[in-house]
Amino acid sequence: MSQSTNYLELIADILKDDIQSELLKIRPSRGFDGQRKPVSGKYPTPLNNRVDTGRLYNSVTVDFVNDPQGQTRLRLSFPNAPEWRFVNDGRRGKKQNPALRYPPLRAITEWTYRRGLSQFRDSRGRFITNQSRAFMVQRSIGEYGIYPTKFIDEGFNKARERIVYYLGLYGRTILEDFIQKKIIIQTNQR
Repeated sequence: MSQSTNYLELIADILKDDIQSELLKIRPSRGFDGQRKPVSGKYPTPLNNRVDTGRLYNSVTVDFVNDPQGQTRLRLSFPNAPEWRFVNDGRRGKKQNPALRYPPLRAITEWTYRRGLSQFRDSRGRFITNQSRAFMVQRSIGEYGIYPTKFIDEGFNKARERIVYYLGLYGRTILEDFIQKKIIIQTNQR
């Protein structure tokens, strides 16, 4: 194995680690426009990371491939995790585009169970039903959207610093060269 192959493997490992760490970062719940979602004044803004089932987190794959012209290119893929686009780029709500629909209620209901979302209370302090809770989350996403995390860009920015630490400016030059060639982003392995 050549030394340049070792450098590429190290760069790929650093990028993967930093992209995954961005998914684990705790963030406030915000609408697509960046504003905090309006919730009752007596409740704090919800905070969470972007890892639900772990499918997206575990599917992050960074490697180097040869394109049809024989050039080595950086490939970032998320096999079987098409939701990466919504997590990275966000989701618009009706405030940004009135023609948009609400997300599917069934998916939101399942998500609230998986995340262990705490039970909501009404104005009298009584617990509301799980179905009502899911509808409220659905309506919030549908109206305000989801703020983009840009976890890919943030992961690359963090990786640049670590690559300089481990490989010096030579490693950073390699990474910048691959970024200039355009990164191949795939949702499924082929």
